[in-house]
Amino acid sequence: MEPVNPFSFDKEASGDGFCDREKETEELLGDIRSSHNVIIFSQRRYGKTSLIKKVLNLAKQEGFLTVYVDLYHILSEQDFAVAYARALTRAMEEGPVEKLFQTLRTIFSSLRPKITLDAEGKPEFTFGLEVGRDPVMDIEDVLESVKKYSEQKNKKAVVVFDEFQQIGQLDRASRIEGVLRSHIQTHRNISYIFMGSKKHLIFDLFTDTRRPFYESAKMFPLGKIPSKELESFVYERFRSTGKHLLRQVAARLVETCESHPYYVQYVSHSLWEISSADSPITDEDLNKAIGLTLSRTSPRYESVWELLPIRHRQSLIALANLSPGDKLFSGAVVQKYGLASAPTFRKALKRLVEKGLADRDQHKYSIIDVFFEKWIRMNFAVE
Repeated sequence: MEPVNPFSFDKEASGDGFCDREKETEELLGDIRSSHNVIIFSQRRYGKTSLIKKVLNLAKQEGFLTVYVDLYHILSEQDFAVAYARALTRAMEEGPVEKLFQTLRTIFSSLRPKITLDAEGKPEFTFGLEVGRDPVMDIEDVLESVKKYSEQKNKKAVVVFDEFQQIGQLDRASRIEGVLRSHIQTHRNISYIFMGSKKHLIFDLFTDTRRPFYESAKMFPLGKIPSKELESFVYERFRSTGKHLLRQVAARLVETCESHPYYVQYVSHSLWEISSADSPITDEDLNKAIGLTLSRTSPRYESVWELLPIRHRQSLIALANLSPGDKLFSGAVVQKYGLASAPTFRKALKRLVEKGLADRDQHKYSIIDVFFEKWIRMNFAVE
C-alpha cells in the first residue's frame, strides 16, 4: 500500500497530525474543570479550532457535556438561537431519535424542534422560530436549556462559541451581549469559551468598559508553536512514511514559514509530494516546494489584491518590503513607497487591520498571512 501524504493543511488537525500544544491543552482543561470563562484569540489558521476540539474530546471523556457552536455564518439574532440549539442537540446523547425528540421538547420552553430528513434520508432536527416573537426569548431559552440539561444529567458543561466576534457585528449587538452576559454570569457549573480570529473585534467585546462582556473572562492568546517542536514534528512525519528529510532542511522550512502552523503543514505537504524516498531531501527540494506552495496560493492572493484600493495596496507593499531599521511613518518611508502622507498611511493600515489583512501589536504593524507577504515581495519588490 502506497504511503499517504501525512500533512494536512485544508482540514482540522487531529490525532498524529496535531502538533504539540500540550501546555495549552492542560491549561484549558484546568479552566473547564474550574468552570472558568476563557477568551482564546489568535491569527487565523493558528490551530484554535483543532486545539479546542482536542480539549473538548478530552473533557467529554471526563464526563463533561461539551457544546461547540460555530458562529461564523450567523447574520441575525434568530441565526444565533438556531445555531446554539442545533449545537446542544448534537451534544446530547439520548439514543433513538424519538427519545432525543422528547427530551428536546421538555428542556425547551419556546423553541419547538421538528424532525426532517436530510439529502441522504437521515433524520435531522430543525428549529422553527415563531413569527413575530422577540428572538431574544429564543436565545434565553437555549441558554437556560443548556443549564437545565446539564443539571438533569448531573454533569458540568463547557460551551464553546467559535468566531464569537460575529456577535458584535449584528444589528442589535449590545442587546444580545447584555442577554448573554446576564445569563452566563449565573451559570456556576458551565465554562464558556469564546474564540475569535479578528483580534481587534474580540478585544472590543471584552476590553471596552462600556460593553457587557467587559473583563468577564480570562484572556488566552494562542501563540506560535515553538520552532523546535515544529521541526521535530515535520522530521518525524517524513520519517514515518519512509522519506529522509535532513534536520537542517526541516529547520529552514519552519523558519521560512515563521513557525506558522498552517504554512508549515502546507509547505511540508508540497515537499512530501515532490520528494522521493530514494534520496535525502535537500534545500533545493525545499525551494521547489516553497515555489509550488506560492503558485497554489497565488490565485487567492490575486483575487484579494484586485479588490483593494490603491492606498491599501501601497501600504501592503510598504509593510512587505520594510527593512528592519525603517521607521514606519517616517518621511523617507512615505516617499519611498509612494504614500500620500503619514496620516493617510495610518488610515490605510487601520482599514487593513479591520479587513483582517494586517495585525497591530501596540505600535507595530505586520501582514498576517506569511505567504501573502512573500507573494507581495515577489511581485512588488522595491529596491
